Amino acid sequence: MGDSVQGKVCSGKDCGKPAKQQCPSCVKIGHPELLTRSYFCSQECFKANWPTHKQLHKQCKERERETHTQDHVMDVQQQQQVDVEGDVQQVDVWQVDV
Repeated sequence: MGDSVQGKVCSGKDCGKPAKQQCPSCVKIGHPELLTRSYFCSQECFKANWPTHKQLHKQCKERERETHTQDHVMDVQQQQQVDVEGDVQQVDVWQVDV
């Protein structure tokens, strides 16, 4: 983790010191927005900023859930096919026309 914080600045409110650590949850989640705002100068600074920082985790998870839901709706819509009379037929997504 040492090389990944090199040149980064602490994300703590009004801090701006050189970062020495990165939030392990942000690294695990891997969301780009979290990764850019996950650096802290010390454990104390991380703990002091945790109530605000964890809101970023929550926001990213909610966005991810919304994106997943939208993707699912699109998948379902693509699985349905309207025949000539306007009736909806379910189409097997795994069916491959040869």
